[in-house]
Amino acid sequence: MQLLKVNSIEMKNNLSYLLKISIILAIAIFIIERLLFNGGFNQPINELVKVFGIHFMYAFVLSLINGYFFHYLEAKFTWKKHSKKRLIIGCWICYVNNARACFVKICNNSCNFREPN
Repeated sequence: MQLLKVNSIEMKNNLSYLLKISIILAIAIFIIERLLFNGGFNQPINELVKVFGIHFMYAFVLSLINGYFFHYLEAKFTWKKHSKKRLIIGCWICYVNNARACFVKICNNSCNFREPN
């Protein structure tokens, strides 16, 4: 459990960095999705804000999980001693996490959660 101990200043810096990365990812995914799918930006602003909020939540959770995982991985396997092992484990876990998030996103999109008129 000593691996996850960080001081409060480092945690604040990490959280602000995580929020910045999540916002950048959410904006990129939002723009790509709007340009390629779902009819572009021709929706009411409140629908666009909802969609962006969903993208931000996915980006934030994935960034948080991946960040803590790689922090843990750095403590277990250093790049100098275990570079191949770390690369394989890191790629596999990122693939699994992102595939799981895509599966949840696809399942959410296939269900129609719109309010009745």
